[in-house]
Amino acid sequence: MSLRRRVASVSASVLLAVSVQAASVTRMNIYVADGTKAGEQVVTRSDDGLVKVHYIFKDNGRGPEIDEQFRVAADGTLAEYEVKGSTTFGWAVAEHFSRKGDNAEWHSTSEKGTKTVSGPAMYVPLNGSFEPASLSIAAVAARPDGKLALLPGGTLTQQTVDRAVVKRGDVSQQVQLIAQTGQGLTPTFLWATTDAKPHLFAVIVPGNLGAIEEGWESELKGLEARQRAAEGKLLKDMAAKLRHPLPGLTAIRNVRVFESEKATL
Repeated sequence: MSLRRRVASVSASVLLAVSVQAASVTRMNIYVADGTKAGEQVVTRSDDGLVKVHYIFKDNGRGPEIDEQFRVAADGTLAEYEVKGSTTFGWAVAEHFSRKGDNAEWHSTSEKGTKTVSGPAMYVPLNGSFEPASLSIAAVAARPDGKLALLPGGTLTQQTVDRAVVKRGDVSQQVQLIAQTGQGLTPTFLWATTDAKPHLFAVIVPGNLGAIEEGWESELKGLEARQRAAEGKLLKDMAAKLRHPLPGLTAIRNVRVFESEKATL
C-alpha cells in the first residue's frame, strides 16, 4: 500500500471514530402487561444538534412505526420537527413543524396551521414518540411560573406526585413521577430523572404497557405499583376539589340530541 493510501486510510478511520464518538445513543424498551417486549425507542443525538428517533411498538402484529428528526431551541422547545412512518392501523404519518422567530407553522396529513407566538411554546405532534414528552418535562421545569404554552394551543403544567430510588446492581438514582396537565381531560403520568435538566425515564400505563430506559427493566413492576397508588390519590383529590354539585333541578338549554337508533339529530 502506498504512503498516500495509508494516510487516506488512517484519516478515514480517525474521522469515523470521531463521528461515532460525537453521536450519543439512548434506548428505551417497551413491554406489554405480560412482560413481552413489544417495541423500543432509540434516540441518537449528534454533536451538531440534530436528534433522530426510531420508535416502534407492535402488539398482536399492530402498532406504530415512526422515524423522527428534530432540533431543539435554546429554551428547550422544538425549533424544527419532522416525523414519517405509519400509525397503528397502517395510515401514513407525515408531519412537519418549524418556528422562525415568532412565526410557527405546521402541517400533517390531518391538519395545517400557522401562529404568531411570543416566548417559549412547545409543539405537540399528532403522531410522535416519547421524546417530545421528555423535552416538555425539562422545558416546563425551566419556566419560572411552571407553565409552558403549547402549539397549536393550550398550556402545559406539571407537578411531582411521587419519588422513588431505583437500583441497577451497585448503581442507584432517584426518579420522580410527574403528572402533566394541559393535554386531554386527565393528567399524563411520566417518570423522570431529578437532575437540573430532567428527562424521561419511564412511561407506564398500569395494566397495559411499560417503557423504561434500557438496563432498568427490573424496576418496572415496582414503579407501576407506586404509580397506581399515586394516580389514585391525585385523581381522588382532583375530584373532591373540582366537582361542583348542582342542587335542585338542572335544565340544559340549546343542545342537539343525537338519536342513535335513527342516526339523526
